[in-house]
Amino acid sequence: YAFTRLYIADLDAIRGRADNLSCVLDIHHRYPALEMWLDDGLHTTPPELRRRAPDGRIRSVIGSESVTQPRLPEMRALCAAADAPVLSLDFRVGAFLGLPALLTDIARWPPRVMIMSLARVGSGTGPDLDRLLRFAARSPHTEWYVGGGVRHADDLHALASAGARGALVASALHSGVVGARELAEFSREERV
Repeated sequence: YAFTRLYIADLDAIRGRADNLSCVLDIHHRYPALEMWLDDGLHTTPPELRRRAPDGRIRSVIGSESVTQPRLPEMRALCAAADAPVLSLDFRVGAFLGLPALLTDIARWPPRVMIMSLARVGSGTGPDLDRLLRFAARSPHTEWYVGGGVRHADDLHALASAGARGALVASALHSGVVGARELAEFSREERV
C-alpha cells in the first residue's frame, strides 16, 4: 500500500497492562520510510520515544480517555513542544471520554488533532462528518484526522471535503473495499 503513516493503538498499555513497545520498535526498524503514530495511554512518554527512536518517526498520540486531572499539566506541556504529539479527542456513542477542559481549551491543542469515534471503529456505519465539520469550524488551522467508520473511498472523499487531512482506515482495508488504488490516490494528497 502507498501510505506513509501507521497508527497503532497499544490496547494493552492503554489498559495498564504490559506494553508492546518492542513490537512497535521492530516495525519502526523494518520499515524506515514509515512514520508511526502510537497511542499507548501515555505509557511511553514522548521523551522516551525520542530516546528509543531518535529519528522522530514515532509520534505519540495522547488519547483524551487516558488524560486524568493529575496528568493534564504534563499533557499541556507536551502539546506545546515543537514536536508535539497528536491529540485524540475520543468519543463513544456521542459522549466525550476525557476531561472537559480538553474540549474547550482549543488554544492548547497541538497542530494535529484526531476525532476518534470509538463506537464507529469497525462498524461500517460511516465516519462522523458532522463532528468533523463542527470542530473544523472551531479551529480551522488544526490538521484534522478522523478515526472510526470509514467504509469505502466515498467516505475518504467526504472526509477530505469536510476538512480532514487524514483518516484511520482498517476494516475497509481488511475487507478489500478500500485497496491500493484508492490509498495511492489519497496518499499523493497526504490525506490517508
